[in-house]
Amino acid sequence: MRQAEAELLVATDHATVRWISGHSVQTGTIAVVGSHAAALVRPGDDQLDALREAAPFAKRGRMTPLAIETSAAPTWILGELAGHPLVDLGQKLEQLRIVKDPAELELLAEAAARATAAQRIFRSEISLGISEQTISDRVQSRLAQLQKPTAAIVDLMFGERCALIGAAPTSHTLAAGETALFDFAPIVDDYWGDSCSTVVLGTPASEISRLHEAVGRALRAGIGLLRPGVRASAVDAAVRSVMADAGYHYPHFTGHGVGLKQQEPPYISPDSQHILAAGTVVALEPGSYFDGYGVRLEHVIQITEDTPRVLTSHDLALGAG
Repeated sequence: MRQAEAELLVATDHATVRWISGHSVQTGTIAVVGSHAAALVRPGDDQLDALREAAPFAKRGRMTPLAIETSAAPTWILGELAGHPLVDLGQKLEQLRIVKDPAELELLAEAAARATAAQRIFRSEISLGISEQTISDRVQSRLAQLQKPTAAIVDLMFGERCALIGAAPTSHTLAAGETALFDFAPIVDDYWGDSCSTVVLGTPASEISRLHEAVGRALRAGIGLLRPGVRASAVDAAVRSVMADAGYHYPHFTGHGVGLKQQEPPYISPDSQHILAAGTVVALEPGSYFDGYGVRLEHVIQITEDTPRVLTSHDLALGAG
């Protein structure tokens, strides 16, 4: 705010408000932050009056510079702030959230543990003839039995549907030799985990085994590069190089940050200029997809001053046994 010469910050992105407040908040809550105090404006019919109470600039009538997250600001707030010089701090705040504090790292570790548990349940429940929706439901049910009811984003695809790269489970059933791709991203107290594995029941075709081996090598190569001072684009290039040497490619990012959003900076992508720092948590997820099958493997990793700490520990083997 000092750099922007702004008197107040009106934070509207849920991730920023959660980060500022330090605890879970209702969607739609706004944080008004001054140099010496902050206030939360919660959703309700009197939200405009509450904003005016928390932000006395509206009463003074002075056109003071204000900081805001433009992309997340609802129309009524922009109308209320009309006339004030507005400084968009959305990207700067997003960058400040990249390095996590100890409390955040603890929540991210718990989210990763739930992702690992989900992957283990997936392997124990998968069987020939089972539908994508049935196995997804069983994963959620068994997580609840562990007293860990978990909201999550789930991609689950069998066989030819793996070419979709990401899709919600359907009634499609599993046949012998098909790839079963399970991507599970849980959320714990607003912090996300992520994970992916690919399984084949029966004897996999040679082209599937070859692809799976290449994806595993690419993932390990990427993890080995996750150290402070490394450019994110260099990690992306190294992982893609392993895949290219084996004759494969993929259309999505190699990885992304994990935190108050399922996907957030730093993005592990070809054009990223981000320099990795200790305390950052990222997911790496190389893969490749064809008509009839596809493979993706994913781990969540905390960057430390020393060896990267892999937070997820699920089995990545192609066989489910």
